[in-house]
Amino acid sequence: PLFRGGVEGQIRAEILRQGCVETIVGLPGGMAAHTTIPLALWVLRRPNNEHSDVLFVDASDVDDAEKHVARWLSDMSALA
Repeated sequence: PLFRGGVEGQIRAEILRQGCVETIVGLPGGMAAHTTIPLALWVLRRPNNEHSDVLFVDASDVDDAEKHVARWLSDMSALA
């Protein structure tokens, strides 16, 4: 989950601080078998120890989002 606190929240914050996150894609519920919980796809990179921009994609209302993720990650103009 993206918005859970505690130790998990601290870990996510540190991953961001270290520059390890390239993209986060919020996906609609029902994409994983046997659950309707919305998912988040985190695209990670090697730490660069500096502030880095993170691409956030809200695909929570996109039909067949799983078919579009690769294009979103490779073509930034597709997000406009």
